[in-house]
Amino acid sequence: MSDQINVLIMSTSLSEENRSTTLCEHAHNFLTQKGITSRHESLQDYRVLPYGMDGSEGLDSLGGAFDTSDAIIFGFPVYNYNMNASMKAVIERFGRSMNDKVVGLMMSAGGQASFMSGLAVANSLSLDFRSWIVPRFVYATKTAFGETGVIDPEIAGRIESLAWTVYEKTWQHRQSPPIT
Repeated sequence: MSDQINVLIMSTSLSEENRSTTLCEHAHNFLTQKGITSRHESLQDYRVLPYGMDGSEGLDSLGGAFDTSDAIIFGFPVYNYNMNASMKAVIERFGRSMNDKVVGLMMSAGGQASFMSGLAVANSLSLDFRSWIVPRFVYATKTAFGETGVIDPEIAGRIESLAWTVYEKTWQHRQSPPIT
């Protein structure tokens, strides 16, 4: 087993200008600056339809990214107090690849009211696919963003804390117990 930890950072918004991708870019830059291998993918580069529907494109490539990752950080927009449809399609398609992996969640939303939306995603991943969910979600509204990316220092700190915790817990999860 390699000592290298590979973190997949997955942006699930299909909108050209979206804040959840900005969250992902911040996490990717932070991990890269720390010397941690991270790969930032965006669903804008793929066509992932719900399970059972024909017409998806790039599933092999994206599936490879999930399969070779040791940990995953999702960035997604919140719509109607839940994850977006493309995030749900990703979970349907690649959920089994997240089995026994550490997962972090970052959400962008229009207002403060839907801050608990990450729980539906966490429940699905932990119960259906036995993923290890980091309980430090990042939830950001539009006030956290500016022309240059994340401008709210508290949100920037939360992103960095989440990214580091995903890395750290993945490393810990891979260790063998002292007594076997």
